[in-house]
Amino acid sequence: MYELDDELGKYYIENEFQIKNLTQKRNKSILAHGLDSQTKEDYDKFLDIVLNLAHKLDKDMNKFLKETKFAKFDLKIID
Repeated sequence: MYELDDELGKYYIENEFQIKNLTQKRNKSILAHGLDSQTKEDYDKFLDIVLNLAHKLDKDMNKFLKETKFAKFDLKIID
């Protein structure tokens, strides 16, 4: 894809080290397959990379993300 001047391929090549590093940290974390904790900084960097890749795949990604957002509820415990 990079050789075809594809935007996604260029982004991946330009960020390959960071993508692999953050993916490895994520895979070793409790959020995925491991038991290691993950820093907020690493989580935020990984989220940024994933969102950038997603937007390069589909320009309407924000619409999809908005439509598939988890519901939030304000729970009040009554004694």
